[in-house]
Amino acid sequence: MTTFTATYKRTRIPTTTVSYNTVSREYKAIVNVTGLDPDRTTSGEESLQGIVSLNPPTVVEESIRGLTDLAIQAVANSAYSTRGFRFGPNELATVSYSVSYAIQGAIELIEAEQLS
Repeated sequence: MTTFTATYKRTRIPTTTVSYNTVSREYKAIVNVTGLDPDRTTSGEESLQGIVSLNPPTVVEESIRGLTDLAIQAVANSAYSTRGFRFGPNELATVSYSVSYAIQGAIELIEAEQLS
């Protein structure tokens, strides 16, 4: 079993670790966002979708697009559980951009590792 793992860490972007398992062909992303402390665990529906944890937001998915979408949803759900209210449009856009950017950065590091 071969698993490639990379952590993307930049200022003002959540530190994100992405793993790719070449046997199961699944990606796993752990998004570390400062200040999240959800007061619940994942629901059954979230688990079925691929959200493994809300603290820290952790997701498993077979496609990069699906991984990114689930990670954004997991961060939003974790924030809702922490704050008690949903993101507004500007907050959601910022979170979506930050999480997407971090996952793409980690994927690029994994691709470079696979080529070496």
